[in-house]
Amino acid sequence: MSSKGIVILASPSPSNAIIFNHLAPRFEMLRVIVERRLSRFTVFRKRVKKFGALSALGQAAFRSLIYPVLELTSRKRLRQIAAEHNLSSTAIPENLITRLDSANSVDTIVLLKQLNPAVVIVNGTRILSIEVLEAVSAKFINLHAGITPRYRGVHGAYWALVEARSDLCGVTVHEIDIGIDTGPVLAQAPIRPTAADNFVTYQMLQLAACLPLLDSVLPNLLENRELAPQTSNECSKLWSHPTASEYIRNRILRGVK
Repeated sequence: MSSKGIVILASPSPSNAIIFNHLAPRFEMLRVIVERRLSRFTVFRKRVKKFGALSALGQAAFRSLIYPVLELTSRKRLRQIAAEHNLSSTAIPENLITRLDSANSVDTIVLLKQLNPAVVIVNGTRILSIEVLEAVSAKFINLHAGITPRYRGVHGAYWALVEARSDLCGVTVHEIDIGIDTGPVLAQAPIRPTAADNFVTYQMLQLAACLPLLDSVLPNLLENRELAPQTSNECSKLWSHPTASEYIRNRILRGVK
């Protein structure tokens, strides 16, 4: 029998603290399990295999040359969003953090069985194995930065704006299955970027929009009440990181920052 507690299973990210601090006054937080970040070489090798060398190099160029500039120039706007939505980055207590090599490791499975949570909130990990998903009876839910099924993968808000689909610029909370962002949709919310926003700040707006969704979804999941999944007639598409040339082209031709 599962507890009524929550585990966060995540990649290393400042957003983990924001999620934890929002939920901790409302729910029983059992543990935050943080997997080790893959090396840049490993990530690059995977992208070469998946997208080809040219696209992988373009994505690396965006990440190393353009993203840091956006991040640097967005600090004031990020602070503004955090203040407007009462987002706290206070450090998670160390006694509640367990750092493991991989979200799919045997150690993760053992720890999940020991904690026996009712819900596992997944935030940015690598794709979870079926062994992890079936290790406990908990509901695994994903905080997805995009409106599925149209914007699966990464940077859904950015790609929605590129496609002039501001109506699908937002976030999704969904159950996790063996696909990539293909699980049943539990809740969705739009975001409304301003002229002051860009690739970096879209993510903070999405995080802010996602937290109220958790407030509405978690009480039902913790009490084992089934939620009717939302449906959509939109086509399903998987998106990746932009290359440097794609970003520059979209910024010039479409005005999407």
